[in-house]
This record gives sequence, structure tokens and C-alpha cells, in this order.
Amino acid sequence: MSDRPDARESWKRLGSLATETVRTHLRDLVNDPARFASMSLRVGPLLIDFSRQRANAEVVSALVALARESRLEEAVIGLFDGDAVNTTEGRAALHTSVRAPVDERPGSVAADVETARGHLLEIAERVRSGRWLGVSGKPVRHVVHVGIGGSHLGPELAVRALAEQPSSSALDVRFLANADGGSAVGTFRGLDPERTLVIVVSKSFDTLETLANARHARSWFIERTGRADAIDRHFVAVTANSRAAFDFGIPPENHLPMWDWVGGRFSL
Repeated sequence: MSDRPDARESWKRLGSLATETVRTHLRDLVNDPARFASMSLRVGPLLIDFSRQRANAEVVSALVALARESRLEEAVIGLFDGDAVNTTEGRAALHTSVRAPVDERPGSVAADVETARGHLLEIAERVRSGRWLGVSGKPVRHVVHVGIGGSHLGPELAVRALAEQPSSSALDVRFLANADGGSAVGTFRGLDPERTLVIVVSKSFDTLETLANARHARSWFIERTGRADAIDRHFVAVTANSRAAFDFGIPPENHLPMWDWVGGRFSL
């Protein structure tokens, strides 16, 4: 069978169905009282509703056939098992293992993930409980997340989504992604450096915008405290390049790994 999708019979069938379906107005489809029941399904707590799409049972059947012809199920199993599904770079894409239950992780990464999660939770609990102390012995009250793209959007989404949840923590969490100097100045305005923790997130630790903002944060801290030797109490790195993070001044005990098999956009 050809690897070209358009050479598959199901693809050709979908092309014919598209030509037919486009002639049907959606209002004519939704008038069917049984449409919602036949064009929706639940997956756990999620409701997936196709009833307001210009499709019908025949189209759904053709899409399922295309998935089978394309060996989609086999590909999904390979993804979760750690096969080299990233064919352009010849490596696995095992970001799913970082959030999977212990018994569902491939053995090749299970121990590393468990160790890293334990370290992550230990740092988080120290910060939340007030046991992470800064240079002057004060607990952290401000967290500045420095990253860009996928290394910024996911964490900010999570913080915003959970902002209304009850919490005993009084943390002020801010995000710095824009390389414009004004953004950096605004982000750090009003913060007490002795109570601020900076998290630098970069898989490669050489992303231009992130490093520029990280250097600004480091200078801001040193200029106001006079303590270049206290970076270890105020900086954490999330990266695959531990050597570069160490050279920046962040000690290994403050590193959280982002493995080669996790894309930067999954760095949440």
C-alpha cells in the first residue's frame, strides 16, 4: 500500500463525500431529531459533539476507514511504547510518559520520570510551604517564569486555569516571554529580590529571547542584593542542557530535566 494518503481508497471516498456533503446546508442536517445521539459521544467526562458539523454517518465511516488504512491505532501504540515516531529526527516522542501513571510508562524512561517528578514536587512543596528560603532567610513569595513559545504558554495556561482554586499559598506568579526590555522591567517592578524565585525554561538553554530575559533577571537580583553567590537560592532551570544552565550559574540541584524525547512545546 502506498504511504501517500491520497492513494488510499478511503481518501478517495472522502473526496467524493465532500463534494456531495458541501451541497447540503447545516440547517437541513440539524433538523433531524436523532442527529445529536448519532453524531456525538462521550470519552470520560468529555462530550465530543459532531452534530453541528457538515458531516453524516457515511462521512464518519469513511474517516474511520481512513484511520484503519493509515494504521493509526498501530501508530498510537508505538507512540506510547517509545518507538521512534519522530521520523525526521529519528527519536521517540514520549511526552505522554511524563504525565502517565507509573505502570503505563515504558521501562526505558519510567525510573527517570519518577525521579524527576519527585524532585519537582519536592521543590514545589518547599516553595508553597515557605521552606524555600532566599538569601536573607525569607520565604519565597514571588515566582517569575522566564520562557517563550511552548515553554511559556502551557505553564501560563495552567496558572490561569487554577488561579481561582482555593490555596494556602500566597504566591505572586508572573510570566516573562517578550524580549523587549520594557517587558522585563515591568515584570520585575515591585518585587522583592530576597523573596523572588526565577524559573528559566528552555530545552536547549540557548534560546535567544529566554537567555536575554534570564540575564536581565540575574543582573536584577545581583544588583539589588549584592550576592552573586546566592543564585542557587533564587534560580531554577527546566532544561535538557544542564551544562549550559550550570555555566549560567544555576546549580544542578536546582535543575529539572526536559529530556530529548520531550518536545519544548510540552515543557509544561
